Amino acid sequence: MRFKLSTLVPIIVFVVWLVFLRPTFLYGDTSYVIVAGRSMEPTLRQGDLAVLKAANAYSVGDIVGYVSPYGPIVIHRIIGVKDGVFTTKGDNATSADPWQVTNEAILGKLVFSVPYIGVAISLLRQPHMLAFAIASLAFLSVALPSKADKKRKRNKRRFVWPNRLPKQVLTYCMLAVFLALSGYAVFYTQSLPAERSRFVELYRYEHVGNFNYTVELKPNILFNTSTIGPGQPIYLTLAKYMNIEFSYLFNSTSQTEVAGNYTVYMELEKPKEWVKRFTLIETEPFNSTDFTFTHKLNMTSIVELIQAIESETGVRGSSYELRISPHINIEAKVENNEIEESFNPNMTITFEGNKLTVEGLKQTKPKVVGQIMSEPATQKIFGAEIPVTFLRYLSYIALACSAAATSIAYYKGTPATITEKIKRKYGHIIIDVKAEPKHPEGAVTIEVASIKDLAKIAQETGKLIMHQQTGTLHTYQLFDGQIIYKYETCNPIKATISEIEKQIEHIKSEIDNMKSLIKKNNTKCPKHKQQS
Repeated sequence: MRFKLSTLVPIIVFVVWLVFLRPTFLYGDTSYVIVAGRSMEPTLRQGDLAVLKAANAYSVGDIVGYVSPYGPIVIHRIIGVKDGVFTTKGDNATSADPWQVTNEAILGKLVFSVPYIGVAISLLRQPHMLAFAIASLAFLSVALPSKADKKRKRNKRRFVWPNRLPKQVLTYCMLAVFLALSGYAVFYTQSLPAERSRFVELYRYEHVGNFNYTVELKPNILFNTSTIGPGQPIYLTLAKYMNIEFSYLFNSTSQTEVAGNYTVYMELEKPKEWVKRFTLIETEPFNSTDFTFTHKLNMTSIVELIQAIESETGVRGSSYELRISPHINIEAKVENNEIEESFNPNMTITFEGNKLTVEGLKQTKPKVVGQIMSEPATQKIFGAEIPVTFLRYLSYIALACSAAATSIAYYKGTPATITEKIKRKYGHIIIDVKAEPKHPEGAVTIEVASIKDLAKIAQETGKLIMHQQTGTLHTYQLFDGQIIYKYETCNPIKATISEIEKQIEHIKSEIDNMKSLIKKNNTKCPKHKQQS
C-alpha cells in the first residue's frame, strides 16, 4: 500500500518522539517544563518550553532542571560538584543557589528549548481563553461554506449562506467541547507532579566574622581624648595607631567539632592600578568554634608607604584602599557530615584626602543543610486536598468516555443507506416529488454514472434535482430543456416483522380478490369451466 507523504511524515515524527522524547507519564525519561523567571537569560527566557532528558551522570556546565526545596522546578546551570552534591546557579543570577542538589532531585539535562510556546500554553490554561478557542473552532467548522456553496456563489455571483445545519451539529459541538475539556484535563493533570519533593532541614550553620578597632590619636583639641572608636570620624593627620581586633565564630544548630587555621593579610591598593600585599599574621591553627586575634597598625608608616610609592611612580592618587583580610580554612564535623570550607571576611579602610572611612566590620556566611523528601502530591479543589494520581486517572476516564461518546454519536449519525447519504450531502439541490414528472416531447434521457455527476450538472446549470421514490427504487432527474439527466438507485429492503405481516395480509387479500374474480368469470362461461 502506498502512503502519501503528508500521512507518512506525521507518523515518523510521532514514532521518533515516542522513542526518544517520551514523557514521564508514558514511562519515558523526558520532562517538559515552562520556564518561569529570568535567572537563565539570555540562554532561556520566560515562557520558553524546556525539554529535559534524564542522564546517567551530570557535570559542570550542564543546564539541569530539579525540584527545589520549596516546590517549584528550577532550571539552572551546574557550577560545581563535590561528593555527588551539585552546586547550581542561574546564568543571570549574582550568587549560587543556597541549597545542595542531589542526583535524585534532578529531572534531567536540557536537550533543547522552544521559544515562547509556554506563553500560548499559559493562555490556553485560562478557562475563558480555552473556551474562546474551542468556540471559534466549532463555529468555523460548521459556519464556513462547503465546496458546493462556494461554487454556487461563483456561478450566481452572490453570497450563499450555508444550508440549514442538521440537528446532530449541536450534539457534535457539545461532544467536541467535552472532548476538548477532557483532553485539557489530561494535559493539566500531567503537568502536575505526582510526587512533591519537600526539603527537610537537618541543621544550619554560619561563619561569623566581627571586626572592631580603636584609633590612638596624636595630641589634639578636636576630640579632647586620646582614642576614638567606630562611628566617629577619623582624620589622617590625627591618627597615630589603629588597634584592630577580629573575632571568628562557627555557629551551628547541632553539636560541632571544629578545627582549622587562619592567615591574615594586609593589602594596599590604588583602585584599578596596583595592589601591594603584606602578611600580618603567619598561619595559625585553632581547635575550637571561635578564635580572636589583634594587630596594631601604624598609620604613620602607611602614609609614608603611600608617599614613597607616589614618589616612585610619579602619580598621585586621590584615594587608596587598605584591606585587612583573614583567610580562614575550616574543617568541621556536624552530625557525621564533614565540612571543608573557607571564609574570607574583609575590613576595608578607604583613604580619601585627609579622611578615613571603615567598612565591613561584621560579615556572615550562612548555610542550610538538609535533604529532599518525596511525598504524594495533592491538588486543592473546592477546598479539599485531592491526590494528583487520582485526578490523573479521573481525567483518563473522562477522556475515554468523551471519545467513546463522540465515536458512537458519529457512527449513529452516519447515514445507513445510499439514499440517506445522498440526501445528507446534496439535500440543498434535491426536491421530493409525489408523482413522476412529465417529460417534454422529444426529450432525450441521459443516465449519469453517479449522483455526484448529477450534482455537478445541477450546480453548473442552476437547476434542482427532482427525487421520486417507488418502493425501494429512488429516481433522481434533472430537466434541462429537451435533455433529461437521470440517476437511479435502490435501497435494500429494511422491514420490521409488523411491516412484513402487513405485506403478507395485503398479498392474501389480493389473492382472495383474484380468486373471487376467476370464480365470477367461470360462472359466466360454463364451457371454460368444463375445460378448466
